[in-house]
Amino acid sequence: MTGKYDIEIYNKRVHYHLTVKRNITVIQGDSATGKTELLRMISDYENNGISSGITKICEKRCVVIENASWKERLATLQQCIIFIDEGAPFLRSKEFTRMVKGSDNYFVLVTRDSLEHLPYSIEEIYGMRQERDSQKYQNAKRKVEINEYMKNAVIKAAEGCGAVYGTESKIVMQGSAMGCLCDKEMVETAFKAAEEGGFEAVKEAVFGASEDAVNIMGKIQKNGGKCTYMMFGSNLKAPHHSSEFDFDEKTIGIMAECYCRTIEKLMCKNKEEKA
Repeated sequence: MTGKYDIEIYNKRVHYHLTVKRNITVIQGDSATGKTELLRMISDYENNGISSGITKICEKRCVVIENASWKERLATLQQCIIFIDEGAPFLRSKEFTRMVKGSDNYFVLVTRDSLEHLPYSIEEIYGMRQERDSQKYQNAKRKVEINEYMKNAVIKAAEGCGAVYGTESKIVMQGSAMGCLCDKEMVETAFKAAEEGGFEAVKEAVFGASEDAVNIMGKIQKNGGKCTYMMFGSNLKAPHHSSEFDFDEKTIGIMAECYCRTIEKLMCKNKEEKA
């Protein structure tokens, strides 16, 4: 099975949405973020259909495999998206690893632990967070876990190479940039401000680089604040980090207007909430 598949499952209380695009996706999250509830709803829908009061939207069949007869059931499934909870003992077995590698199914593994024996990509580690009355997956990588994973992987590789050739290795951290989630409320406010100003705007885009601003954003959110990241397009005379780099200064006017409109909206909302 190949390709990208959207999965949406919800009832009157909770709403989940995620996208899977590789054969193994890992979902991580703290306690009480809804991981168990997600699997329960998928299993309930699989057993009872729409009479369960649950709606599932996905072009592929979604199933939950538990401990009982997992090998026999997995052997009968094809072209499915299979969910497995971290409590399943077979999750770390060599036999399960072998069957996953030879399967044409997609697997969504709900676990807080690393699964080094399975060939999943760190690009497919997702985090769950709670949003008011609903649970929703955000396609944002878990910043702390991925940074630590990459750092430890590099250290192990360097030490391993050194041991093989009988040499010493030394790693010095020169810097790093964390990941960050924009607050939905701030995204919506900035987006509406830009649209009302007559500017073309998109809510989400692939940046493809690290950004020092996320360190400031992380500190703001840690202290209970909300923030978002805004990027303004401009014609460039040369690529970034080039001695000839320059941008069209007309963009500064657009940026200033968008910022002013966003701030005005936030101030009006704050005033309404206090009234």
